[in-house]
Amino acid sequence: MPCLPFLNQVGLLKSTCRETFILDILYFSLPYDDKLLYLKDYISDNKHSCLTKLMELYQAILQFVRWYKKLKKENEAFVKFKSLALALAKSDSMYIDVLEDM
Repeated sequence: MPCLPFLNQVGLLKSTCRETFILDILYFSLPYDDKLLYLKDYISDNKHSCLTKLMELYQAILQFVRWYKKLKKENEAFVKFKSLALALAKSDSMYIDVLEDM
């Protein structure tokens, strides 16, 4: 059985961690409007994201949260959502036009 080169393994691990991070933020932020819950006691809003220079990340993940709320957790839509989260995790640009693509 062929072995995956070490650098490829590291790349896959990084992508998986980013994807999990994004999906966790999405899940825990669902009860909030225009706020993201990064940790149990760390909630970020528009003002805080601007101060911490995380505005681009905030806008991209908040867009996912809003889109996911509209989907009402349809089975097929979740697969598309997961693939978009993976694309966001691999992307250098944190902004993806989700609503227009769907």
